[in-house]
Amino acid sequence: RMLLNGYILFLMFRFFVSFSVHPRLALLTLTLQVVIVDMIHFLLVFIPTFVAYVVSGNLLFGRKFDSFATLQASLGTCFHMAIASETDWSEWSEDYYWSVGLWTWSFILVICLLMLNMVLAIIVDAYNVLRETTGSKHAEPIWISCYNMFIRLINIRHWVPE
Repeated sequence: RMLLNGYILFLMFRFFVSFSVHPRLALLTLTLQVVIVDMIHFLLVFIPTFVAYVVSGNLLFGRKFDSFATLQASLGTCFHMAIASETDWSEWSEDYYWSVGLWTWSFILVICLLMLNMVLAIIVDAYNVLRETTGSKHAEPIWISCYNMFIRLINIRHWVPE
């Protein structure tokens, strides 16, 4: 299973390499290459912030709620809150309304709204800069390329032999 999993990942990366042939698809892979440096710098800020919320959730609510009882459970709860934007607000706010409210809203504002939108801004900015500088905005769309290849395959029998 592990070998098959590794092979599938290898094929995925081979597809990324072959995307460089088409200008518009190359733009996507080039964007991923350019964004890596900015994403590493972003992660240097995001990871300590996220870990601070995981630990504070464990310290504040670990004895009160099972979803924060251990660091692993707190990490899972914070990850679920960041990705799905869902909380168990009805259970959490029954007895500890203000502390849960302040922690949850600060988490939503800092992690969900600010940090995750910064990721989107980094990617979109790099994409727009590369799109303008590479000229791929005026490149042929992929469906036109596929259509031209299909027409060439149909007309291959009419080519002049060498």
